[in-house]
This record gives sequence, structure tokens and C-alpha cells, in this order.
Amino acid sequence: MALAVLAAAAGAQTLDQLVPSEAPTALPGLEGRTETAVYRGSRLASGREVQTTVTITTREERMNREYHVIAEWPYGQKPLEDVLALSVRESWDEDGAAHMIAWDVLRTARAHKITGAAVEPAGTVSWELQLWRDRPVRIHLSWRDGEGSAQRSFTRTSLDFFEEELPVVLRQVDLEPGATVSFRLFPTQADGAIEPLEAVPARLTAQGDDSARVFLVEGADGREIRYTLDPEPPHALREMEHSDGRSLERLSIRWDQ
Repeated sequence: MALAVLAAAAGAQTLDQLVPSEAPTALPGLEGRTETAVYRGSRLASGREVQTTVTITTREERMNREYHVIAEWPYGQKPLEDVLALSVRESWDEDGAAHMIAWDVLRTARAHKITGAAVEPAGTVSWELQLWRDRPVRIHLSWRDGEGSAQRSFTRTSLDFFEEELPVVLRQVDLEPGATVSFRLFPTQADGAIEPLEAVPARLTAQGDDSARVFLVEGADGREIRYTLDPEPPHALREMEHSDGRSLERLSIRWDQ
């Protein structure tokens, strides 16, 4: 499959060309509301499948560019920029202990910042990807042996995307069923592992019909992710299946002003 993805990527239309350059932080159908969706999830933990509860919140926000955080009222003279804010909270119980993974994405025309934390009985792992820098940096704080604290810079081009931002990006993509586009995919940050940040060639294929918008992501490293979105705006995520054992099935969704 890796060779097929590499071959398909050559000369193909690219994902970044489909993300709107006009008003990239607005989602038609969301229009200032906060969307909160609750999912039944699963993942592999300690070699076995565990059931999880996942809450995903999507909203339009204003960011304080001085500190790269969500701005609080009153705004005054703060340097502001509109962003799409995606917050994911996943929790489960295993062997009588509570576990939690959370991450947040601030997205302008491209992902601006991604932060996350994994809370386990033995300690907490946290990370921040400072993507606004000329040369992006990943800051990692870990209790795990062999990891500890680290700060690493990495290369990122307009073709490079993170798994964590795809639930927002795909809502802005309009592809006919069967159409494909190429891009590059970074390793997942969702488990807090301190992995080298090198993007691999990937392919996005539209597979939906009138009942749903379905996208298949295939990476040259063997990853396969299937996203199912609502067919009508704001195209909320309905289901997700990942080749690493993770899955999501939406239980409820609401929109608040």
C-alpha cells in the first residue's frame, strides 16, 4: 500500500488547495454557535480493547496573538485573530484506574497551535506544538523513563497535516465520490508518545453519497483512517475508524449560542 500511496501522490491535487483561503476560520452551519458532540469510543490499551467516552467541542473563537491563547473579554487593545477551536476529551477506566487524553487545536488558515495531555495513574504527559514559529517546535514533558522533558524543532510545509486537525479540515473539503487528493500526514499526537515529527505521504479519497460524507485517509506508513461526516452543514463528525484500534460512534450532538 505504501508504494501505491506514493505513486498516487505524484502530480495529484493536494489537500491544502481545497481548504478555503477565504474566511478559513468559519464553518457554514456553525455560524457562531458552539458544537458539542459525545461519542462512544474504543482504543487499544495494554494490548486489549477498552471502551472510552469522547467529547468533541468545535467553536469559532478569537485568539490573543501575543500569548497564542483564546482571548478573554474585555478585548481592549489585544492583538486578535479569528480561529477555529477544536477540543477533544477522552476518558476510560482500566484496572480500577482512571485514564484521560485531551488535546486542543487552534486553527487559522493552517493549524496554529496544538496542545495535549495524557493523564495516567503514574503521572501526566503534556505537549505543545508551537506551529506559528518559522521553524515549529514540539515541547514535551513526560514522567516516562527514557522520555523526560524535551524540545524539538521540525519541518512543516503547506502539504503537512496532523491527524488531530483532520476532523476540522475535512468539514471544509468538498470532493466528489471517488476523487482523491494527496498530502502529508504527521504521526498521531493523541497518545502523548514522543515520536519524531516527520510527515509521510498520504492520500485522501472521498467515498460518500447523499446519506453521508465519507473520507478514507491512507498513509505510506500503513495508517488507514475512515471518517464519516453528516451530509448537511456544518458536516459534524459522525464516525471514525482508525487502523490502530481507535474508533468513534456519535451518541449525541447539540449546538449552543
